[in-house]
Amino acid sequence: MGICSLECNFESYLNKYPVPGIFEKVQEVKPAECPPEPAKPVTRMNLEELEKEAILQALIDNRGIQTKAATQLGMTARQIGYKIKKYEIDL
Repeated sequence: MGICSLECNFESYLNKYPVPGIFEKVQEVKPAECPPEPAKPVTRMNLEELEKEAILQALIDNRGIQTKAATQLGMTARQIGYKIKKYEIDL
């Protein structure tokens, strides 16, 4: 049950059992529109895709120089070399 349906149920409840002044206060607090749906849960695959994209971008930014790309990402040259092999990135 989403927020919007809860609001509708609450409003219908207030209409059934009126309390003077309460509905006006609820109207003031109620948001104009429903919030967006929650984001997808973070999975291992999503993290790996993000990491691969970050490495690719760092390599592009540093014209393929692994040491500079690693420094940009806060890792060692050895670590970025391992990740390049892991993600099968062609240089």
